[in-house]
Amino acid sequence: MPTSDDTAAPATEITAKAPAATERFWAFISYSHRDTAIAARLQRDIESYRLPLRVVGRRTSQGVVPARLRPVFRDRSDLPAGADLRQTIRDALENSRWLIVICSPEAVTSVWVEREIEEFTRLHGQRRILAVIVRGEPYASNIQDRASEECLPAAYRIAIQSESQDARLLAEPAGVDLREHGDGQRIVVIKLVAGMTGLDVDELLRRDLQRRVRFLAGVSVASIATAMLLAGIAIEAYRARDEARRQRGNAEQLVEFMLGDLHSKLLPVGRLDLLDAVATRALKHYASQRAETLSPDELTHRARAYHLLGAIQEQRGSLSTARAAFARGAETTERLLQLSPNNPRNVFEHAQSMFWVGYVAWLERRMPAAETAFLEYLRIARNLHALEPNNLDSQLEIAYATQNLGNLMLGRARADKARAYFLQARNIIQPAAKVRPELH
Repeated sequence: MPTSDDTAAPATEITAKAPAATERFWAFISYSHRDTAIAARLQRDIESYRLPLRVVGRRTSQGVVPARLRPVFRDRSDLPAGADLRQTIRDALENSRWLIVICSPEAVTSVWVEREIEEFTRLHGQRRILAVIVRGEPYASNIQDRASEECLPAAYRIAIQSESQDARLLAEPAGVDLREHGDGQRIVVIKLVAGMTGLDVDELLRRDLQRRVRFLAGVSVASIATAMLLAGIAIEAYRARDEARRQRGNAEQLVEFMLGDLHSKLLPVGRLDLLDAVATRALKHYASQRAETLSPDELTHRARAYHLLGAIQEQRGSLSTARAAFARGAETTERLLQLSPNNPRNVFEHAQSMFWVGYVAWLERRMPAAETAFLEYLRIARNLHALEPNNLDSQLEIAYATQNLGNLMLGRARADKARAYFLQARNIIQPAAKVRPELH
């Protein structure tokens, strides 16, 4: 990804101008007509990305780090050949801190993209142009019989070579990679955010992983354990009932192991295909049984399988499928509460269900539904704390719930309510951090 540290400025630029505080847009996305859907999702993901609280307000080479990078400009169709840039586009380019170019063979032939790069370079220089490769191959135009695969627009290639003709420039990767075997949507967004804010990519990746580990805690490995439990039961079904019970007891011990030590080793691997297959197989087993016939342990495993399936679909961008999975998970944990409403484990499982229901509603911009679910999450978290007043994890559930509501209120321009929720979360997390430093 070109940044002020690794890409030379064009010869037409006298100095590298720092982002001005008066610029209205964090970025201007330039793209060809074919890449409209990619540009729209990239705009949405950048604007909705919430930077970690610990870095907000930090001063970097790009200025003070904000809580979010928005607005991002994306509003045009392909420019007909021979036409000039419209004044609105020129104004947007002038008032944008960064130019993000969606690079593909279609972008190479787009007059729109070419002129937007030229205009932005004239106004701001090349050091604030970021490339996102979605198809094709960088510098393929320099390879015989592969010119049609070129994905970097000519104006961009000229800009990054303007100060040096060193051949190594052509050998270095250009931009972040959104191709099938590239960085992936979420890492691309994190790299772009890091480039625009002057933050370290590794720091943002670590904090993003910590955030997602908390979201997925107790979900993925539980589903793997469920599959192993089901396999064990199927293999041993022909044996006597007492032997089957012994095997189920051993399987429960295995579940506890996988939820503990093995969980922290498997989750960072990120094998969505494997986890998806495990969740689907487990749910296929439970689909053949009525909820009222399942034991509390089986209901718990069923709910976690739905949570895992929903989380995987959310990461893949299939929000409607994720919403349906989380709804089924909530139905299952509600059944758990009916069986034993004062069992802390059952209360916790239902709290996780309501979080996921609210989270996917927030991603879909269904803010009233998200607020309803997050308020229910907070209510259940308080019930959990009442059952376990000395349990730190129960206290932290209240903090997580109030943080979610604070972010939701902030996004809906309800600053007073957001501040009140964030203060509640801080009053819990600060003393807890003395016991658990990782909460800082």
